[in-house]
Parts: sequence; C-alpha cells; structure tokens
Amino acid sequence: MLQSEDELDQDLIARYTYPTLDGITDVDKFYKSKYQILWILKEANWNPEQICRLREFHKDITKKSVDEKWNWKSTYQLIVQVSYAILNDIYKYDDEDIHPSDKVAINAMNSVALVNVKKIAGGSRVKKNGNEIWEHYINHGEFLHEQIRKISPNIIINCSGIYGLFSELSGGSKCSSIKIHEKGWQFNYSFNDDRLVINAYHPGQFKITQHKYFDAIAEIRKLWALS
Repeated sequence: MLQSEDELDQDLIARYTYPTLDGITDVDKFYKSKYQILWILKEANWNPEQICRLREFHKDITKKSVDEKWNWKSTYQLIVQVSYAILNDIYKYDDEDIHPSDKVAINAMNSVALVNVKKIAGGSRVKKNGNEIWEHYINHGEFLHEQIRKISPNIIINCSGIYGLFSELSGGSKCSSIKIHEKGWQFNYSFNDDRLVINAYHPGQFKITQHKYFDAIAEIRKLWALS
C-alpha cells in the first residue's frame, strides 16, 4: 500500500525527461473506498515534450482551463460510470445514480487509480502505432508491475490491448470470457478471493456501445461476488 506517489514519481523522473505521472488520484480516498479499482490504459494524450501530471488533471477532469472546448465525457464517461457503479454496487446502466454528471465524475476519478503502459505521453498517435505500446511494455514493463504491486488493487480493468499483461496479472487463476458482440468480441476475466482482473476493450473505443460495455463488466462482477 502506497503512502504517497512521491517514490514512484522520483523513479519515473529519473528514467524519463518528460514522464507521465499517473497512478492513484487521491491516495487517502482510494484506500478508504469499498474496492481499490485500477484502470490500465495505453498512453496519455498529452504534449510529449512536457511532464504529464495526469493525477492532477484527474482530480477535476471537468475543468476547462486547458481547452475551453474540453468535454470530459468523450474520453472518461465509461471510466466514470463503471467505476462509480462498482464502488456503489450499481448494476443497471440506466440507473439515475450513474448519470454522468460533473459531481459523479469528480467522485469517481478521485476514488480510483489509472496507469498507462507507456510512461511517455504521445498525443493521439497511439491510434496509428499500437506496436509502440507493446514495445514499451517489453522494454519497461518491470516498472509497471512494480507500480501495480505497490498500488495493490483488488479490481483491475486492463484496457491496454496487451493480453500478456492480463495473463500475468491473473497469476495462474482460471481465465474465462463473456461474449459482448455477435462478431465474437469478448471480455476475458479471472478472479480469486482477493482480486478480479478484467481484460476489456479501451473505454474510448467505438465498437461496443456504452450500455454493452457497462453490462459486461457488471455481469463479471456478479460472478465474482457469487464465487
């Protein structure tokens, strides 16, 4: 369990000129939450020639100080809704409690952790060069695993596109799948008494509706709760 993010930040700053400082948004609130939820994403959409202080940005993603056209829902709505629902045991997508308001967003984002596989921001070019994420994981994955170990989550949602990371985090637990689309798309998952690991599509994708994405994770949570 982390006392603060300083130790990990110093390691990142020593490794990279312009690192992405990600992880737990609010350490105190994270460990006091019912579940310790970790989202694993690809890379930050940020200026690669600046230190990306992602946690500070996540503390209030509703602010428009950087870009007056900024709408947090385009990037974070599913993360907010799924996280808020897990923390409050909500299983219905159309429940009014998960209406993506600014208040719900701030509450959810300050209660979870988000890390990126690639610790250098890359703007939106990751969409064109997914191999770069894989290469970064192969070369620098040990820091990511150390970061995850110190965060010590009990629910991990891997949206990095790296299935090997999901397998490693599953730690030998039986892996199952749930179908979410007639074309065969699925979410993989594994769990034991201590941890649930879900291998999901990136929350910013357009292949799956928000409703189906939410329902798939809700169903997996039910299976974990009943196990």
